Amino acid sequence: MNITAIAKENYKPTFEEPIISKLQERAYSQLQQFGLPHHKTENFRFTDFKGFFEKEWDIHTEECAKESSLNSEEIKKLYELIKGESQVIVFVDGRLSSELSKIQRIKDKIEINTLSAAISNGDFAPWTEYFQNEVEIKDPMTRKVLQKERNFQNHINDMYFFNGLLMRVKKNAHLDDSLHLVYLQSHAMNKKIAPLKNTIVLEENARVSILEHHLGFYEGDSLSLCHTQIFQAEGSRLGHSITQMLPYHGMHFATLDARLKRNARYTSFIFSEGSKYSRNQVNISLEEEEAHCICNSLCALKNDQQSDNYSSILHLAPNTHSEQVSKSILNDVSHGVFQGHILLSPEAKGATTNQLNKNLLLSKKAQVHTQPQLEITIDDVKANHGATIGQLSDEELFYFQSRGINAERAREMLTNAFAYDLILKIDNDKIRHKLNHILVKKVANCTRKIIGDQERA
Repeated sequence: MNITAIAKENYKPTFEEPIISKLQERAYSQLQQFGLPHHKTENFRFTDFKGFFEKEWDIHTEECAKESSLNSEEIKKLYELIKGESQVIVFVDGRLSSELSKIQRIKDKIEINTLSAAISNGDFAPWTEYFQNEVEIKDPMTRKVLQKERNFQNHINDMYFFNGLLMRVKKNAHLDDSLHLVYLQSHAMNKKIAPLKNTIVLEENARVSILEHHLGFYEGDSLSLCHTQIFQAEGSRLGHSITQMLPYHGMHFATLDARLKRNARYTSFIFSEGSKYSRNQVNISLEEEEAHCICNSLCALKNDQQSDNYSSILHLAPNTHSEQVSKSILNDVSHGVFQGHILLSPEAKGATTNQLNKNLLLSKKAQVHTQPQLEITIDDVKANHGATIGQLSDEELFYFQSRGINAERAREMLTNAFAYDLILKIDNDKIRHKLNHILVKKVANCTRKIIGDQERA
């Protein structure tokens, strides 16, 4: 069925668990109420949905996931990605793979389960409060903004998710090594919608660094939907790096909701390179004093790819802090979109925020739309925002070529330099090194002059 039909069909929740069922019924009701976006919808007005809602998809289910398997080539590529990693959680087509995951060493510090298993085995009760928080948001400012931000991608995700990661980092637990999450789509996902809903909880003073991959090793046509909700207790620290390297012909919609308590710190970096169309939506609530978030992102696009990066950061308490840098590298006829909204509420006395969007155009036909936005309701704050759009400097290119470096290599080096400062802001050495290795290859691929649709680095 297509998205238009999904929005009109008679719907039945996929779970009988009361709080989940309530969440899914609410999503269906809101989809009926607000409908699908169009060119006049504020948060989607730069997005070309031509033909998207009429494409035919099958809904991926738990039964389908049980039958999924990787072929030998896919397994080989996966092992190349996670080689040398000691802490890995792998989902294949939405189902946790115990054969490919390695989590024995950290079970004393982290509780790990899946949504479907927790409900089936009667272990869901400790997680109920986090889904209850989503259904019944108590803070009026948060509720008002999130209701505005919710859209069809959230509604369809909540209507049809069948699984997801449940992860709790225990009080005072510190993970010395990084944790890798891999969400892999196999060849079986062609022409399917695959919704997941993940929940990550950090208890008081817990610390962990996560590297999350969304990828597929085939050139099929799929619609990936992922909603991750994060709850950080007082004093917790989460470093969260995400790469999206899905097949070119696929589409990827990701939503991340994070809620931070007193003195919690959330640092994120999102790198988007795959999918013909991708949308990252980040909503962060700084709910108590001294909560701090750093939200950085980079997209490297070519051909006719489009990537939308939408963010909403709410300062709801005194002395909260946020920093955001979003960059785009755009070649051929690709299209980048940045819409960043930061709200400083009347309670946010002493808050500080900095927001910057920088865009590098590598061709005359690439385009970007940028809309950094500050909403300030109190005087005693420090807030800055800005945006830049530019091209590689002819003088810098000439400097490299005058020293024997050819034009293509000079473009690669200058483009990597444009992106590299975001990598330097990642605290975890192992994740920073791994992402730099990925980035160098992907950015080099992006800088080449008009390349074939199917070519991958």
